[in-house]
Amino acid sequence: NDEDKAEGVAGLAWAWNTVVYREDLPDVKNGAPSDRAFKLYAEGSNTSVELVRELRPSSRSLCGIPVEVGGRVWGVLVVDSRQTKLPQEKIEQHYPLAAKFLSRILERL
Repeated sequence: NDEDKAEGVAGLAWAWNTVVYREDLPDVKNGAPSDRAFKLYAEGSNTSVELVRELRPSSRSLCGIPVEVGGRVWGVLVVDSRQTKLPQEKIEQHYPLAAKFLSRILERL
């Protein structure tokens, strides 16, 4: 729950209890990415350069949506895409709606 220790978009979405969206991440999967590309990806995704170098993710955009149960963050729904941008309508409407639906299901368990 410490935002200073949060990692990735999931960690930020959890700590901030808000939708976190990152787009236009550099391509670190293909070819021979530069040191700058790894650094920009790490900064944009809130992860370490070492992890980005190790995993070489193919995601170019990321979205973390907190899921609440009983008024507290229970988890985070993460959407990633190889596209550099996700449609704004999905970020603003569809993904948060899916998280609310999931919250209601979990509250009934």
